Amino acid sequence: MPQTVTRTYDASKPATAAVNALKKQGFAGASLIAGLKPAADGAEPALDGVIAAIVATGVPAAAAKTLAEAVGKGASLVAVRPAFGTAGQAAEILDSFGPTSAATYVVTDEKASAKTSSTPLSTAFGWALLSKRQTPLSTDAKWALLTDRKTPLSTDANWKLLSDNPTPLSNKFNWPLLSNNKTPCSSWLNQPLLSNDATPLSTKFNWPLLKAPSAPEKAA
Repeated sequence: MPQTVTRTYDASKPATAAVNALKKQGFAGASLIAGLKPAADGAEPALDGVIAAIVATGVPAAAAKTLAEAVGKGASLVAVRPAFGTAGQAAEILDSFGPTSAATYVVTDEKASAKTSSTPLSTAFGWALLSKRQTPLSTDAKWALLTDRKTPLSTDANWKLLSDNPTPLSNKFNWPLLSNNKTPCSSWLNQPLLSNDATPLSTKFNWPLLKAPSAPEKAA
């Protein structure tokens, strides 16, 4: 489950140093919310924007209000949402700069976003995507796709589709898709496709095709 690690500091200098240390160790998403200076007339500072900024880091609204009050009194806040398994490392870095308070929050709203995400596992754990392209290996190697048709067998054999939904089981049970990549194993392991030949066995043994590929239809 994703987490947001927060620390408050009594001055902006150690908070800034903590953010720089996090980024140096690869925590690129660290956020710094500097403490507010008291108004000249002694009026309470407006905290709506501060609360919104803290909530955006993954802190629950109730806790964000408390942290915003500290920022309104001059404390500087550092928040970071580390990758899965690195929250302890992030906390150690932040603690080395003498914080005045410390907390770690579970980011519960990630469940909702994972349900509608095409990459639910990456979304849930805060992992970066290897690629947003559906066929990155073929594109990079300039290989032709075997086919760009979604249902080549049914089309060639003139079979009726049981469903025109590409993911009927996932949709029926409201399961998120693990991947929308057509070649996930090859892409993940960085292995080339075995062949981009549409009929590799027939080509290898010089066998005739049972049915020749359909010629492209001419525009009317």
